[in-house]
Amino acid sequence: MPTQVFATYRLRAETDVAQYEEWSRTVDQPICLQAESCLSFEVYVVKGGDADSAPFNVIEDIVVESWEAWQDTLRSDDLAEMMAQWRQLADESTLVTVYCERIQPTESDPQL
Repeated sequence: MPTQVFATYRLRAETDVAQYEEWSRTVDQPICLQAESCLSFEVYVVKGGDADSAPFNVIEDIVVESWEAWQDTLRSDDLAEMMAQWRQLADESTLVTVYCERIQPTESDPQL
């Protein structure tokens, strides 16, 4: 059964958001999507709301085969260069990653 993963983090103060967005489109997303363990990978840059006070300004919405397989992928030599680039753009100390199970709604009773 696929596993839902969310990762949140802040970009480094010196990172230009447009530069990060281009890197995400051309490097990060294509490489992650090529990984066998990754089923989907979407990246969002926070643009509004409580953005100034949020502890993050990037949200990654990822679906993977399993948490363990995804962790192995992130540690693999195939992603080493991309992860080094990510560390130059993002503040690794702010990274929070969780994997989740969706609470499925119950079916309505057809007699109600």
